[in-house]
Amino acid sequence: MNALDRNKTHAAIAPNQAKATWPPVLLHSARTAVAVVASVLAAQFSRLPETYWAPITTLVITQSSLGTALSVSGERFMGTVLGATVGAIVASRFGPSLLVFGISIFILGLLSAILHSDRNAYRFAGVTLAIVLLTQDGLCMAHRASSVR
Repeated sequence: MNALDRNKTHAAIAPNQAKATWPPVLLHSARTAVAVVASVLAAQFSRLPETYWAPITTLVITQSSLGTALSVSGERFMGTVLGATVGAIVASRFGPSLLVFGISIFILGLLSAILHSDRNAYRFAGVTLAIVLLTQDGLCMAHRASSVR
Protein backbone atom coordinates (compact mmCIF):
# COMPACT_ATOMS: atom_id res chain seq x y z
CA MET A 1 0.00 0.00 0.00
CA ASN A 2 1.53 3.31 -1.01
CA ALA A 3 1.22 6.61 0.86
CA LEU A 4 -1.67 7.80 -1.29
CA ASP A 5 -3.67 4.64 -0.58
CA ARG A 6 -2.97 4.97 3.17
CA ASN A 7 -4.20 8.56 3.12
CA LYS A 8 -7.37 7.55 1.28
CA THR A 9 -7.99 4.72 3.75
CA HIS A 10 -7.38 6.99 6.74
CA ALA A 11 -9.64 9.69 5.29
CA ALA A 12 -12.37 7.14 4.64
CA ILE A 13 -12.62 6.20 8.31
CA ALA A 14 -11.53 9.49 9.88
CA PRO A 15 -13.42 10.89 12.85
CA ASN A 16 -16.67 12.73 12.13
CA GLN A 17 -16.48 12.05 8.43
CA ALA A 18 -19.16 13.60 6.26
CA LYS A 19 -19.44 10.67 3.89
CA ALA A 20 -18.23 7.10 4.39
CA THR A 21 -16.12 5.39 1.75
CA TRP A 22 -17.49 1.89 2.05
CA PRO A 23 -14.60 -0.41 1.02
CA PRO A 24 -12.34 0.70 3.92
CA VAL A 25 -15.28 0.65 6.35
CA LEU A 26 -16.19 -2.89 5.28
CA LEU A 27 -12.57 -4.02 5.54
CA HIS A 28 -12.09 -2.47 8.98
CA SER A 29 -15.38 -3.92 10.25
CA ALA A 30 -14.53 -7.37 8.89
CA ARG A 31 -11.02 -7.32 10.38
CA THR A 32 -12.38 -6.28 13.76
CA ALA A 33 -15.06 -9.00 13.70
CA VAL A 34 -12.49 -11.67 12.78
CA ALA A 35 -10.08 -10.45 15.48
CA VAL A 36 -12.67 -10.58 18.27
CA VAL A 37 -13.97 -13.99 17.24
CA ALA A 38 -10.38 -15.29 17.04
CA SER A 39 -9.68 -13.93 20.52
CA VAL A 40 -12.73 -15.74 21.94
CA LEU A 41 -11.67 -18.97 20.24
CA ALA A 42 -8.12 -18.60 21.56
CA ALA A 43 -9.43 -18.00 25.08
CA GLN A 44 -11.76 -21.00 24.85
CA PHE A 45 -9.00 -23.20 23.42
CA SER A 46 -6.72 -22.14 26.27
CA ARG A 47 -9.55 -22.90 28.72
CA LEU A 48 -9.37 -19.43 30.21
CA PRO A 49 -12.15 -18.50 32.63
CA GLU A 50 -14.42 -15.60 31.70
CA THR A 51 -13.60 -15.61 28.01
CA TYR A 52 -15.52 -12.39 27.42
CA TRP A 53 -12.43 -10.44 28.50
CA ALA A 54 -10.55 -11.64 25.40
CA PRO A 55 -12.69 -9.75 22.86
CA ILE A 56 -13.00 -6.75 25.16
CA THR A 57 -9.22 -6.54 25.39
CA THR A 58 -8.90 -7.08 21.64
CA LEU A 59 -11.35 -4.26 20.88
CA VAL A 60 -9.64 -1.81 23.22
CA ILE A 61 -6.10 -2.62 22.08
CA THR A 62 -6.69 -2.86 18.34
CA GLN A 63 -8.69 0.34 18.15
CA SER A 64 -7.23 2.56 20.84
CA SER A 65 -5.41 5.77 20.11
CA LEU A 66 -3.31 8.13 22.17
CA GLY A 67 -4.14 11.76 22.80
CA THR A 68 -7.89 11.50 23.06
CA ALA A 69 -9.61 14.67 24.12
CA LEU A 70 -12.82 15.65 25.83
CA SER A 71 -14.49 15.93 22.44
CA VAL A 72 -14.44 12.14 22.02
CA SER A 73 -16.57 11.64 25.12
CA GLY A 74 -19.72 12.13 23.07
CA GLU A 75 -18.53 9.55 20.55
CA ARG A 76 -17.76 7.10 23.35
CA PHE A 77 -21.19 7.65 24.87
CA MET A 78 -22.87 7.16 21.49
CA GLY A 79 -20.89 3.96 20.99
CA THR A 80 -21.87 2.66 24.40
CA VAL A 81 -25.55 3.32 23.70
CA LEU A 82 -25.26 1.71 20.25
CA GLY A 83 -23.53 -1.38 21.64
CA ALA A 84 -26.06 -1.75 24.45
CA THR A 85 -28.97 -1.36 22.03
CA VAL A 86 -27.65 -3.86 19.50
CA GLY A 87 -26.66 -6.19 22.35
CA ALA A 88 -30.16 -6.09 23.84
CA ILE A 89 -31.78 -6.75 20.45
CA VAL A 90 -29.42 -9.60 19.60
CA ALA A 91 -29.64 -11.16 23.09
CA SER A 92 -33.44 -11.13 22.95
CA ARG A 93 -33.63 -12.70 19.49
CA PHE A 94 -30.76 -15.19 19.32
CA GLY A 95 -29.21 -17.77 21.60
CA PRO A 96 -25.54 -17.72 22.51
CA SER A 97 -23.49 -18.02 19.34
CA LEU A 98 -19.98 -16.99 18.46
CA LEU A 99 -21.08 -16.48 14.85
CA VAL A 100 -23.88 -14.12 15.92
CA PHE A 101 -21.40 -12.24 18.10
CA GLY A 102 -18.96 -11.81 15.19
CA ILE A 103 -21.71 -10.69 12.83
CA SER A 104 -22.93 -8.23 15.47
CA ILE A 105 -19.45 -6.68 15.74
CA PHE A 106 -19.37 -6.35 11.93
CA ILE A 107 -22.81 -4.71 11.90
CA LEU A 108 -21.71 -2.28 14.61
CA GLY A 109 -18.90 -1.16 12.30
CA LEU A 110 -21.38 -0.48 9.53
CA LEU A 111 -23.81 1.32 11.84
CA SER A 112 -20.98 3.46 13.20
CA ALA A 113 -20.11 4.53 9.65
CA ILE A 114 -23.75 5.21 8.77
CA LEU A 115 -24.08 7.38 11.89
CA HIS A 116 -20.86 9.21 10.91
CA SER A 117 -19.20 8.32 14.20
CA ASP A 118 -15.52 7.63 14.64
CA ARG A 119 -13.57 4.58 15.75
CA ASN A 120 -13.92 5.54 19.40
CA ALA A 121 -17.67 5.07 19.12
CA TYR A 122 -17.14 1.74 17.32
CA ARG A 123 -14.65 0.57 19.96
CA PHE A 124 -16.99 1.39 22.84
CA ALA A 125 -19.95 -0.12 20.99
CA GLY A 126 -17.98 -3.35 20.56
CA VAL A 127 -16.88 -3.44 24.19
CA THR A 128 -20.44 -2.85 25.38
CA LEU A 129 -21.79 -5.48 22.99
CA ALA A 130 -19.22 -8.00 24.26
CA ILE A 131 -20.20 -7.31 27.86
CA VAL A 132 -23.91 -7.65 27.09
CA LEU A 133 -23.67 -10.78 24.95
CA LEU A 134 -20.78 -12.67 26.48
CA THR A 135 -21.39 -12.16 30.18
CA GLN A 136 -24.98 -13.34 30.13
CA ASP A 137 -25.82 -17.03 30.26
CA GLY A 138 -24.27 -17.28 26.84
CA LEU A 139 -20.88 -18.08 25.41
CA CYS A 140 -19.02 -17.64 28.69
CA MET A 141 -21.39 -19.95 30.54
CA ALA A 142 -21.46 -22.47 27.67
CA HIS A 143 -17.67 -22.59 27.78
CA ARG A 144 -17.68 -23.14 31.54
CA ALA A 145 -20.17 -25.98 31.22
CA SER A 146 -18.18 -27.68 28.46
CA SER A 147 -14.93 -27.43 30.44
CA VAL A 148 -16.53 -29.06 33.50
CA ARG A 149 -17.62 -32.15 31.57
